[in-house]
Amino acid sequence: MNNLKVFGRIQVAKRSYSPLPVDPLLRFKAISQTQKAPRVLITGSLGQLGRGLNSVYKYMYGSECVVMSDIVRLPANATDVSDYNYLDILNQGSIEEIVVNKNIDTIVHFSALLSAVGETNVPLALQVNCRGVENILQVAAKHKLKVFIPSTIGAFGPTTPRENTPDLTVQCPTTIYGVSKVYAERLGEYFNHRFGVDFRSMRFPGIISATKPGGGTTDYAIQIFYDALQKGKHTCYLRPDTRLPMMYDTDCMASIIQLLSAESESLKRRTYNVTGFSFTPEEIADAIRRVMPGFEIDYDICPTRQAIADSWPKSLDDSEARNPYLNYPGQFGNLTETDKKQHCKLQIQTWMYIHSGVSIVTSLLGIILGSILLVRTEWHEKLFLYRLTLAYLRRADPSKYWIAYRVFFGVWIAIHSIHLVTIVLSIIAVHKSYLKLLKPQLVALLVQLGLFIVLISSLVVYSITGTRVAWLALVVILFHTLFASTNLFLLAKYHRFLDEKLQILREILSAQAKSVHFKDDSS
Repeated sequence: MNNLKVFGRIQVAKRSYSPLPVDPLLRFKAISQTQKAPRVLITGSLGQLGRGLNSVYKYMYGSECVVMSDIVRLPANATDVSDYNYLDILNQGSIEEIVVNKNIDTIVHFSALLSAVGETNVPLALQVNCRGVENILQVAAKHKLKVFIPSTIGAFGPTTPRENTPDLTVQCPTTIYGVSKVYAERLGEYFNHRFGVDFRSMRFPGIISATKPGGGTTDYAIQIFYDALQKGKHTCYLRPDTRLPMMYDTDCMASIIQLLSAESESLKRRTYNVTGFSFTPEEIADAIRRVMPGFEIDYDICPTRQAIADSWPKSLDDSEARNPYLNYPGQFGNLTETDKKQHCKLQIQTWMYIHSGVSIVTSLLGIILGSILLVRTEWHEKLFLYRLTLAYLRRADPSKYWIAYRVFFGVWIAIHSIHLVTIVLSIIAVHKSYLKLLKPQLVALLVQLGLFIVLISSLVVYSITGTRVAWLALVVILFHTLFASTNLFLLAKYHRFLDEKLQILREILSAQAKSVHFKDDSS
């Protein structure tokens, strides 16, 4: 347990080394217990960050502290949204009306056109990203509000130092998105100096969240997880070696909450760099392959997005936000932590391949033997089991015997055929990490074990009470039972192992996701 002083406030953080920490929202409890609940207006609240911040604030202070707004109709499944309002940020009067009517004291201004979309519609980007900021700041100045307006790595340009980019440096962005964010930073700082507006901002890297991409250059880092789970393949629009800084959305929420909760006097500046980790498309694909070995990635380079990415920093220096207080620790696991279990996984896979190979041979022999005995019925008379038991049953009632004979071997062939198909599916599942393909063989093995148990019980009873002892048949069935049991054990163990790994990917896309970071091998 470490005591962490964040923006001048003491926080208690517990670092977990489990891939999936218990509750990523616990980090916010200390703040909510020491501060009065704010009344927060979130603009653009249905975008990538708005709903997440809404959930965090409700967790901290209850459902009455947040007012959400946007210009689109509220989705039917938005059960997490309780106070939603239409708000056009280009209409200053509308902003002022909702501030007064809802008794707002803090505005979090998320409304913006992102980098790739902004380049396709520059006039609209100027209106939304510049005029909207002007309106927000003027209302804040009039009503003495605290304002948070996020900035971006897009505020930097090709002349900016690309490695460990500091807070204060040459910016000179080459996109309208970046230009508008520099404008927002400077205008906010001016309103703070000139009118006393409590303006705060952070330059965010690419954000990995549960929300579907919305037109940003770093969107691939979200889409790749959806594609991994749904298709097993992703086509990336950036070069495989394009390194960009990223941040998980829960850590992004933490930085916003902690910055807004800090005393104004403790802030050295009004705009800070903040980051989590840096990686390339090739590195994130490699990390996913540790969970899903069959995952594939190819590249269809988009010239516009690639040019934008090439003008952005590869990594950010956020020491001003972290030191000397060591800002939010980021409760996260690491996909590379799966390497700790990789040896165990390989052992399970090896034994599964061995069992699968033996099972394939056994099933094929079973199908061939059943087919031969079904066609050449006289051959079964040479079997020891026939001389031991079946000859007696045949003499007792020949017509019923032959009906039972054909039914038995028809079922025999069908069971071995089905089992063969499930084995092939399981091999594909192991190779491609497709969890659903393991389930048919799990069911088949359970059915087989059930039949074997019935046969063993029948043979034991028959051997005890019958005229003749079928010990050979009993030994054969016991062997098959043992083999099927070990196969079922390995399959169930691998199913559990694979489910844990895929759960990491699902949690990344979950609305209540835990923070998951990728190892930055460049540092």
